Amino acid sequence: MGGSRPLNAPEIANISRIIHRAQFSKMIFVTFSNITESNEMKDHFSKGRDLIEKVLSSLRDIMENEHIPLSSSGDYQIFDVDTPPFSEKIMLFFVNTCLGIFCFTMISQALTSSLRSDIVIKLLSISKDMSLFYGKGLLIAIKQKWLEQPPQPAGRQV
Repeated sequence: MGGSRPLNAPEIANISRIIHRAQFSKMIFVTFSNITESNEMKDHFSKGRDLIEKVLSSLRDIMENEHIPLSSSGDYQIFDVDTPPFSEKIMLFFVNTCLGIFCFTMISQALTSSLRSDIVIKLLSISKDMSLFYGKGLLIAIKQKWLEQPPQPAGRQV
């Protein structure tokens, strides 16, 4: 326990998959922060970008320390857009639902298949930070009245 050993194949696969998803997520955060009009949303998406950069740095360190090459960068060319193609509600929904669900699914899978305590500690830290970020996104959605109460059972008091 706690000793250093080489990464096993599932650990490499899971870390690589999280890195690729984080690169995609970073592109989404950069794009959304550029096209959104409200300062609150710009700030939220910029914080998401910074958080994802921290995730990428943390996981790249693991791979580099093991001398495992990473595939090409996920930096994408982003073009200037005059009119946002999506509403802020859709952008926030996409970030919270699509990126958030994939994030927690991938991290949970990586946690259950990793036997190295240093990786588990990094993944738990990432999960905690992401939970706080996505929680703030939910608070924005509630404040803007973009989040509806799901259907309730008939004849029950809420």
